[in-house]
Amino acid sequence: MKTRLLAVGFIILSSIAFSCSSNSDETETPKVDDLYKNVLTDLTQKVITETYKDLNIKATELQDAVNVFAKSSTDENLEKVKKAWVDT
Repeated sequence: MKTRLLAVGFIILSSIAFSCSSNSDETETPKVDDLYKNVLTDLTQKVITETYKDLNIKATELQDAVNVFAKSSTDENLEKVKKAWVDT
């Protein structure tokens, strides 16, 4: 998770630095709105959506462990619930 956030932060900072560091006399510059749109789209698809997918998988595993524990309250099943809780 931290790696993803660092990567996104790096991409955003790089994009800003790249768009601000041009010393040429080019008349055409990339539109800032398009840049922001691309960054937000990438952030949404690659970080936010993937994070929620991962959370959903882990939450489902936790729910399954709790259901098993509710049917059979053993120390082994309790440990599985604890592990699923920590992993979530």
